[in-house]
Amino acid sequence: MRISDLLSPATIDLDAKAGNKPEVIDQAIKLMANSGAITDLGAYKQGVLAREAHMSTGIGEGVAIPHCKSYAVKEPKLAAMLFKDGVDFQSLDGEPVRILFLIAAPDTNDNIHLEVLARLSNILMHREYVYALTKAKSTATFLNILDYAEAMVDLNQIAQREASLRANLLPRILAVTACPTGIAHTYMAQESLEKAAKEMNVTIKVETNGSGGVKNQLTDEEIENAQGIIVASDIGTDMERFNGKRLIQVPVTKAIREPKQLINMALDPITSVYGEGRKPTKQDKKQKGNKFQIFYRHLMSGISHMIPFVVAGGILLAIAYLIDAFAGAPKFVDGKFVFGSYTPGAKIFHMLGGDLALGLMLPVLAGYISYSIAGRAGLVAGFVGGFASSKGQFSLIYFIYEAIKHPDVDKIAGSAAGFLGAIIAGFIAGYVVLFLKRKTEKWHQNLQGVKDMLILPLTSTFIVGVSMLLINVPLSFVNIGVSDGINALNNAGLVILVAFLVSALMATDMGGPINKAAHYATLAILLTELGREVTNPTMLETAEKLMCANIVGIITPPVGIAIATWLFPQKFSKADRTPALANCVTGVCGITEGAIPYLTKDPVRVLISTVLGAGFGGLISFALGGCAIAPEGGTISMLVMGLDGKFYAGLIGVVAGSFITGFLLGFLKKDVDSKDAELGKWKGIPTQPVYNFFSKVGKTIAKPFKKGKRA
Repeated sequence: MRISDLLSPATIDLDAKAGNKPEVIDQAIKLMANSGAITDLGAYKQGVLAREAHMSTGIGEGVAIPHCKSYAVKEPKLAAMLFKDGVDFQSLDGEPVRILFLIAAPDTNDNIHLEVLARLSNILMHREYVYALTKAKSTATFLNILDYAEAMVDLNQIAQREASLRANLLPRILAVTACPTGIAHTYMAQESLEKAAKEMNVTIKVETNGSGGVKNQLTDEEIENAQGIIVASDIGTDMERFNGKRLIQVPVTKAIREPKQLINMALDPITSVYGEGRKPTKQDKKQKGNKFQIFYRHLMSGISHMIPFVVAGGILLAIAYLIDAFAGAPKFVDGKFVFGSYTPGAKIFHMLGGDLALGLMLPVLAGYISYSIAGRAGLVAGFVGGFASSKGQFSLIYFIYEAIKHPDVDKIAGSAAGFLGAIIAGFIAGYVVLFLKRKTEKWHQNLQGVKDMLILPLTSTFIVGVSMLLINVPLSFVNIGVSDGINALNNAGLVILVAFLVSALMATDMGGPINKAAHYATLAILLTELGREVTNPTMLETAEKLMCANIVGIITPPVGIAIATWLFPQKFSKADRTPALANCVTGVCGITEGAIPYLTKDPVRVLISTVLGAGFGGLISFALGGCAIAPEGGTISMLVMGLDGKFYAGLIGVVAGSFITGFLLGFLKKDVDSKDAELGKWKGIPTQPVYNFFSKVGKTIAKPFKKGKRA
């Protein structure tokens, strides 16, 4: 039913005149009589006057809508009158009425007069439509304006209903999770937040920035309607889209450990709003993290983009070594180390992996550290600085020595700042660009394009280039000094202790800062050896063996904990035993984060078990000669790099370290409540007898020590 359908030219008076309210009502009823819908005008008039006696229908703003529901009405109709000079209708606001609609409705249960009244009110509350109706020159125009106004009101109501529906369906909380490798922490944080939100009856959507790219990406509409946003990320994240929203920014591990606290903070009205153009508050700085957390986040952003280049390059390089190993190629020709690039096939893989993929590693590392700090504008200076860190010739001392024909010029050219230099170059580039952006943000709009395309990249690249000229040689000496120190320990037979330490550190915080520091320190040693002219194959092999011990430390914790849940099921609840197999599989692939839930529940016992197990596993691998080049990939990396038939060495280290972890954890942990354990069968094998057997063995071993203690 439309309002215009209830009107006709006979019931519309565009030039009505009356002196007072009774005259207005009389004229309106006469118009209504023209509709043919009134069977008893007297009864209908009495109904209209009775309604007016109760309360005036002059609703204000120059509008009146008298109405009556009566047995004297056959069907719903309307009459309309325009008073160009206005008329006193005793309106609620005391103002004269200029437009009046009279409603006639039959006395039925459907209360159609209320529907007509509501639709008319929705139209007449818009002053622009009332003004247009009062200026109508003909009844046809009047009806057309009424039709248009009603259609627009209907569309607006539909849009409001859809917006309300979307608001109820759209998530109240949005989150972004990301970690450097984009494998475990990213999705563990997602799962933790989603589980906590479900328990708290809060709708949430989590965007993950993992190894496969951004998934479940947040839309502009979702961001606009969100009550709060959580950014749990250890790498650079696109933050500009969150301007004006309440936002919490924390490391990814905090989302795993304290999801409910973060959700409550995101919903809290006092949480700071993110955005540029305002001075950061103390709460902003606290959320952003301390200086170490900020440094770590930018560093991990660069490393996360670098890892695929290292993995691909390392494995291709390992294949080159394997090809030459199977071909029986010599390691030295005329005093030069040629192994890995001697045969044509090996040379192709060596170029792909060593020269190209690994050659891009340092520019990518520096470029994306700079990107994390300053955004896209920081990429150019970062890439150039990273590339400069791989070139020993790009140093002030080199150019001076070359100019004076100094005899040590070749030695200087053979050294480079390497991994450490690329990190420093990335931070210099990022903060230089950030400084330049802030200093030029008030430039005229016409200069913004020139600034972004010319001023920022040119100036920042020059500053970073000059910086690398000054620091390249000192940093290269640091890298060579570390390698030479490892070499000295190797010659003294003590480097095996370094292997124990490297592997043990990998198992301390399961992918956290200590884990990452140990991992990339080992990688830096390996890359230093790969990046310089190799004349000492023993040192290169030592670096590869340390990397293998490093990987053993990655694999051992989740595999060892899985072994403990199988051999000592009464020590773990059913909920803890269920994911053990999945954690074991991911651990073998080089993902240690599956051990984190166990570490958070029982930190002391788990830490003792995993650190000792990983340390001894790495030591065994090193002693047996296990080698690896690619820092990721778990057992795959060790198998591909199994030179001289020692492919088994790393695997033995993993197995030994995992069983050490499993047995230590089984003996250190206390039994859980029998209801939580829910012991039954695992893969068809009764778990209670298995536990009883190993428990008896353990008690037998410990018995003499207990007796000695009592004595």
